[in-house]
Amino acid sequence: TSLRAGPTPGDRKYVWPTVADSFALSQARMDVEYSTDGELALAIDSDKGVVNVYDTSSGKNLCAIPAKGATVAAFSAAGSFVQTWEKLTDELHASGGNLRIWNAKTGEYSAGFSQAKFSKDSWPYVKWSSDEVIACLQITNGIHMYNGKDIGKGVISKIVQEKLKSFSISPGSAPYRIAIFVPEIKDQPAIMKLFSYPNLSEPVASKKMFRASDAEFFWSPTGSAVLIRTSTDVDASGGSYYGESKLTFISSDGKSEGTVALSKDGPVHDIAWSPSGKEFVVVYGVMPAKATLFDFKCNAVFDYGTGSRNTVSWAPHGRFMLLGGFGNIS
Repeated sequence: TSLRAGPTPGDRKYVWPTVADSFALSQARMDVEYSTDGELALAIDSDKGVVNVYDTSSGKNLCAIPAKGATVAAFSAAGSFVQTWEKLTDELHASGGNLRIWNAKTGEYSAGFSQAKFSKDSWPYVKWSSDEVIACLQITNGIHMYNGKDIGKGVISKIVQEKLKSFSISPGSAPYRIAIFVPEIKDQPAIMKLFSYPNLSEPVASKKMFRASDAEFFWSPTGSAVLIRTSTDVDASGGSYYGESKLTFISSDGKSEGTVALSKDGPVHDIAWSPSGKEFVVVYGVMPAKATLFDFKCNAVFDYGTGSRNTVSWAPHGRFMLLGGFGNIS
């Protein structure tokens, strides 16, 4: 279970829709997604072999994307494009690939790539900046950069990094930051780097550590910093059945980086930045877990005590914050 904050109410009054206002997305729904602004929705219709894109205010079917075998689909950051993934076949490989980019309003094909294996952790494969000026695609030992509004023009820049496992692009407009993660391999430590586009030859920040095989990225809403939760499946100390995790802070200018000091041993359950991007809350430690508010310099400014919880969520205006527990929290 996950919690997602709704839009800021402001002065608007919400009118609940009636049955007459509703509309069917498709008869066979495998995947339904909304664009970031909520103005568009897509639904995979496996019976007809298309991905339908709808205007959510009118219910109008804007286009039917001919992705016959699509099992997943996603909008670009600003909703201008849709990417689809299908099982790779010889026919798709010869015609451009099974990972395809389409215009969200016309259904026109824009670009294609061959992506043999599907990974839920890496989806969506193509990641756009918030303004869609650039787009990124992870390849073997690196990342290819594209013109986000015309990916079909080809690669415009790249990051070269052997053994790359995951990456993330900052929210907001330029300068665009790209955070990457290389896992620990044998006696070589894990590596986290932060690049600033278009200067991709050297990172603005870099940090190494051991006992890190996976990573998740948590950007501040303004893109001014990123928190990276690294983890392993096994806790070397034997203290946790769920493995070991750490939290690293890197400012976007590269001037500040380090490990966030957590006052209780155990996994990092959840992290959430406030809407202002000036502070963040971490839920961590063996149950009963602690929850602490940190400022932008990673100083602990408030302790919420301990409790059976593993989730934190901020209200859109930042005035309220919720702590909750879901699943097995014993």
